[in-house]
Amino acid sequence: MNNAVTKIKSKKLLWQFLSEYVSEKRKALFDHALAYRTRHIVLVAEDTYKEHNASALIRTCDCFGIQEMHLIEKEHHGKIAPGMTKGAEKWVDTVVHQASNLNTSYCLDQLKAKGYRIVATSPHTKSTTPAQISLVKPIALFFGREKEGLSTEILENADEHLTVPMYGFSESYNVSVTAALVLQQIMHRLHNSDINWQLSENDRLDLKIKWAFKSIAKGELLLQEMIRQNPKIPELIT
Repeated sequence: MNNAVTKIKSKKLLWQFLSEYVSEKRKALFDHALAYRTRHIVLVAEDTYKEHNASALIRTCDCFGIQEMHLIEKEHHGKIAPGMTKGAEKWVDTVVHQASNLNTSYCLDQLKAKGYRIVATSPHTKSTTPAQISLVKPIALFFGREKEGLSTEILENADEHLTVPMYGFSESYNVSVTAALVLQQIMHRLHNSDINWQLSENDRLDLKIKWAFKSIAKGELLLQEMIRQNPKIPELIT
């Protein structure tokens, strides 16, 4: 039996153990959420100005089934206000690229290496729309600050630009509103496509285990005790 199969069997046993501490209602919520979770689309926010913007974006990701979000820090730190997320920060994987001269480049390179097309939201003259953009390949959607928009580095390295049509006097939407408008159309199209957008069995199992620890009272203490008894546990949940 190879290592991958052995590891999955061990994860299933770990989930079986943890599920005894999780209510049937919560387990049903896990299954419902996982049925719509995806990494085919990831969201990236560059230099969000206020805590509530980053928090609202995480909540938006959770609502639309986006499992992975990246925060690129520049002048502002990507702090999260738990009260604003309504607990969504527990269910969405958030990667923070801490402020440095190379963090934007690192984020771009990392996502491209994973096969993502870089899509920059901007009022670019040659922009596509959420209704038109191709969803065949995985997409990393980049959002900038409300007034300044995305950095030149991201705009120049984007594979495609995307815009949300506006018909009033204002020049831009709030960043979380923009994300919601874009994701509403894209996720509707994705769910009704033949694209293999859902999580792998292994990814779903990983998330069940992580979510279980976050749902169990004193879950962190339980995890520490399990690691004390079996030092290989961290290999199953990372």
